[in-house]
Amino acid sequence: MVEPIRQVEIQLGHLCNNRCVFCVSGLLSEQKLANKVPFEPVRIELERAKQQGAQRITFLGGEPTIQKSFFDSLAYAKSLGFEEIVIFTNGVLTPLSKFVDRVLALGDFTWRFSLQGGTKQHHDAVTKVQGSFDRIIAGITILSNKGQKITANACITSQNYLSLPDYATLISRYPIAQLHLDMVRPSDAGQRDDDYLKDIMPRYSDLREPLRVLLDKTPQTFDINVGNLPYCILPDWTHRIHHDGNLTFTVAADGRGMLEPAWNKYESKRVDKTHPPPCQSCVLFARCGGVFLKYQQFYGIGEFTPIRHSQLLQLPTSDHHWGWLIQSCVTRLHQQLPPNLKLTASHIDEQKAITRLRFSAVSAVTRPLFDLMLTPKKRMAYPHATTDHTGVQVTYGPNVEETDILTVLQTILDKLKFSAEERTSVDMGFLTKWNSQRIRALRAVSLLRAASDRRTWSSVEVEHHDNRFGIGLVTKAGVVTLRLNLPIHRQSNLQMEYDINPLLPADFQRTILRKAAQLIRAS
Repeated sequence: MVEPIRQVEIQLGHLCNNRCVFCVSGLLSEQKLANKVPFEPVRIELERAKQQGAQRITFLGGEPTIQKSFFDSLAYAKSLGFEEIVIFTNGVLTPLSKFVDRVLALGDFTWRFSLQGGTKQHHDAVTKVQGSFDRIIAGITILSNKGQKITANACITSQNYLSLPDYATLISRYPIAQLHLDMVRPSDAGQRDDDYLKDIMPRYSDLREPLRVLLDKTPQTFDINVGNLPYCILPDWTHRIHHDGNLTFTVAADGRGMLEPAWNKYESKRVDKTHPPPCQSCVLFARCGGVFLKYQQFYGIGEFTPIRHSQLLQLPTSDHHWGWLIQSCVTRLHQQLPPNLKLTASHIDEQKAITRLRFSAVSAVTRPLFDLMLTPKKRMAYPHATTDHTGVQVTYGPNVEETDILTVLQTILDKLKFSAEERTSVDMGFLTKWNSQRIRALRAVSLLRAASDRRTWSSVEVEHHDNRFGIGLVTKAGVVTLRLNLPIHRQSNLQMEYDINPLLPADFQRTILRKAAQLIRAS
C-alpha cells in the first residue's frame, strides 16, 4: 500500500533578512541571487498537493513572510481547505500588529519559529542579526495571545550548542507546543569551503551533555525531538531522536524565481549520509540515517559505537525503547504463527509504549478469536501473562475454550521475548476467573430470556469487551437500550448501565428497567 502524503513544503523564495551560518538562503540573499518566486507556480503546486491528498502545507523561505507571493499563497491555501497551514518564520514581521492582523484575517495558522539559540546572545550569533531574538520572542507573545499554535525549530551549530539547556527555560516561559532540534546539514549551507563547514559543525560527542541537560529538564509530556543525531551518541534518549518523518514532499525555489520539481524530503536527505562499519551490528541500524559524509571526513568514526539490545534494556529510560524492541518480536511472531492462527491487525504506539494485536482463526470465514494488549511489564498492574520485560492482557470471545487460549498464549509468549534467556509466565488464575464469570454471564442471559416477552427483544447476547462481559439488549427497532457489565477480575454483581431512547413509551421503559433489576437480583 502506498503511504499517503502527509505534508508538502513550498519554498516561496530564498530572500531572507537573516544571515544564518548554516543556511544557503542568507548566502544567496547576500549575493543578490535570491530572486522572488511569483504566485502562479505556487498556485499550481498547492493544487497538486491538494489533489494528492496532502493534509498539511508548510511555507518556507528564506523568510516566507517577506516574499512577494506570501499573502496570495496563504489565502489560496486556506481556500483549498488544508487541515493545517504552517508558516516557517524567523519572526521579522510578527511584532507588527498590521502584519499579524492581515494574516489572521485569513484564519488560524501554525507558526514555526526559527529559534536559533536558547539565549539572545547565542541566537543572534547564529543569525548574524542583532535584535533577531527579541523580535521572535515578541512575535511568540503576540501570536500566542491571539490563540495561534507556536512551535520552534533550531539547527545546532558550534555557535549555539552551549545554550541548549537554556531552551528548557524558554519552553517553560512561553507557550511553545513543540521543539525540533537538528544537526548542521552541509549540503544546506550553500557553496562553502571545508574550513567553514567544519567551523560551524560541532562534534556530536560535545553535544551529549548539553542535550542531556535539556532533555532531563524538559517535562516528559513536552514534544521535543532531535533530528539526525546518531543514536549511539545519546543512547538513553534515543526515543527523542528521529531520522525520518511522515511522507513529506518539498518544492524548493531554484534561486532564479522558479520552483523545482517536488522531491521526497527524507529520502533525499539520506543521500549525503553513510553508515560507518561499526553501525552494521547496532540494534537501531535500520532506524538510523547514519552520519553525514562531511562529518565523517572532518571527525572520523571514533564516536560511533553500536548499541546492543541488552544496553537499551539496562538504561533507566528502557520503557521508552520497548516499542522499538517489540516491533521485531511482532514481526517474528507474524512469521511463525501456528497454521490455524492469523494475525489480522496490529498497532504499535511507541510514544505510549502500548501494542495491540488481534488474532483470528484461519477458516473459510475468518473470525476474531482474541486480542492482546502488550506494555512494558512494570506498567501493567494485572497482567495475564508476562515475559521478563513485557506484560500481556488477553481479551477473547465467550466461545473460546480455556485450553485453546492457554496453548496459543504460551506459543505467542515465546515469540515476544527480547532474548532467548527471558522467562515467561501465565497467570492461571485469570483463566479460572474468566471462565466462572462467563458462566455467570451466560446464566444471566438465560434468566433474562426466560423472563422476557419475545416481542420485547430482538436479541439478548453476551458480548466481551475491555475485560468485561457485557449483556447487550436490543429492541425490535434495533435500539440498544441497556447494557449489563460483569467485571472478569473480581466477583461482583452485574453493573447496570442504561441509555434508553426517550422516544420509547414510558411503560416500555419501566418494563426494561424492571426486568433488568430482576436479573441483577437473580445473579
